[in-house]
Amino acid sequence: MTFPKGDLTNLLFLLLAFGLLWLAYGLGGWLLVRKSGRTVNRLITEQDNLAVGCRLMGLILGLALGLAGVMSYPSRGLTADLAGLASSGLLMLALLLLAWLVNDRLLVRSVDNTSEVLQGNLAVGLVELGSFVASGLILKGAFSGSGTLLSGVAFFALGQVSLVVFFLLMEWLSPYNDQGELAKGNTALGLHLAGMLVSVGLVVAASVAGDFTYWTRDLGEFAYAVGKGMFLLLLLGWLTDRAFLRHTTMAREIAGQRNCAAVLLCLGVKLSLAVIIIFTVI
Repeated sequence: MTFPKGDLTNLLFLLLAFGLLWLAYGLGGWLLVRKSGRTVNRLITEQDNLAVGCRLMGLILGLALGLAGVMSYPSRGLTADLAGLASSGLLMLALLLLAWLVNDRLLVRSVDNTSEVLQGNLAVGLVELGSFVASGLILKGAFSGSGTLLSGVAFFALGQVSLVVFFLLMEWLSPYNDQGELAKGNTALGLHLAGMLVSVGLVVAASVAGDFTYWTRDLGEFAYAVGKGMFLLLLLGWLTDRAFLRHTTMAREIAGQRNCAAVLLCLGVKLSLAVIIIFTVI
């Protein structure tokens, strides 16, 4: 929504958005610790549990990205805009948590994700961070432009399917055991997978964005754009690894050396290429 202008009006929307983000933190924290007998505050401030911070950061950032899509709607008046932002925020939070439950079982399948995060497995926490951010990007795309609630939810669900397919494809192409490395806390791999999830999230978000016309056309265009984007991400990712790591391989740096610096270098290129793909191909 294009909000009515004015400092007081802007403050109201900021306070409402802050409340929704606080709710995401509270609900996400409760779901994390409800069976452990611990508190989120202790895990973060006393134990410096980075994995917990990653999960909660991802959820909050994912919700904020989704809300950005709603804020592009034309204004319908202050009261209607506030009600729309509140109801959309609650729906998006529910969709993010549902996607998290599904992704936890399909992406990092070899371990109990919540237990690993509580124990400080940063690799798993990073994958969850990437998954939440990618889901938030897809929310932003699915709920931007004109369309119905049904079309928004449907294309968000299709975007989640695309995320899982891309992750499984990366895992199938990997020369090492991704699940085993994540279970052993390989931070370099977690960072790599998180970045690639965000990359494909950018592509999928661009594929679902825009005005809804009719199902046959929009579904066909979505499938074509996502398929083309995924192919380019994999191809350019392969070229990036060979061009920027000329005296080694990404597999060796991840599985053998657990080299986060090499992963960050290549992820910077791959994320940049994902942005360029959006503006040139999608």
